[in-house]
Amino acid sequence: MNETRLGRSSWILWIGLLAGCGGGASPVPFDAYCDRYTEMACSVASRCGCLEGVPVDVCKSYLRPDCVDGIETPVAAGLAVYDPAKAGSCLAGMRAVVADCSTDGDEFPTACETFLAGALAEGEACPDYEWCRPGLECDGQVCIDPPGPGESCQDNYICAQDLFCGGDEICHAYLGAGAACTQEDVCDDDLYCSEAQGTCRPYPGRGGDCADSWGACADGYYCDPDSTCQAQLTGGADCDQDEQCPSYDCQDGTCVEEEPDDICDDW
Repeated sequence: MNETRLGRSSWILWIGLLAGCGGGASPVPFDAYCDRYTEMACSVASRCGCLEGVPVDVCKSYLRPDCVDGIETPVAAGLAVYDPAKAGSCLAGMRAVVADCSTDGDEFPTACETFLAGALAEGEACPDYEWCRPGLECDGQVCIDPPGPGESCQDNYICAQDLFCGGDEICHAYLGAGAACTQEDVCDDDLYCSEAQGTCRPYPGRGGDCADSWGACADGYYCDPDSTCQAQLTGGADCDQDEQCPSYDCQDGTCVEEEPDDICDDW
């Protein structure tokens, strides 16, 4: 059995699925989580043909230590708090997401991202820059309460969530469309700070000038050599650069079709 196929990479894949799933389900007790997780993951992997003949029990013996390291160990050490209800929702949601042996087209809600939350209070040491309580940040391996809107971020340039540290070393909310801006990374998602206009603007679409947006266009478009946004081509279309293709893969003058997501890829 190839250990690398059922080691850390597969833990990352499956925990990513678990962390994104939502919905109601029965709570999972802390001491039962890793058993139920490994049973679910390995049963699905076997059904979907990911194990290449490896018995499910052997799969579980490889996955369970990673689950223990990632879930049980930090809780036992007092670094994290486990939420049985959210963990149950994650396990139930995973079954629905991977029912077709693919994650293609699936969007994973963020409802279960906090089934394991940091437990360390302000002022406590935080190993590996994690495990602070929600709302706190790990700075210099110490949990701190980051400054809020209008507060100084001069000491460490860290601000509370959804805020940025401006050139004035003050925490500000991200800016919306039309707001005046003078630096990058200060505008809301899907907006950029236009040097020409001095305001936050949406990324340009078809026919838009992308010279001002550092060569970026709205989703589904690419910036051509004339700095004009053009629609990306369909798979199989003629191309001369990767950016023209939705797969970002132009081979021998042809756009390569995007491969559907396959849950076996990281096993």
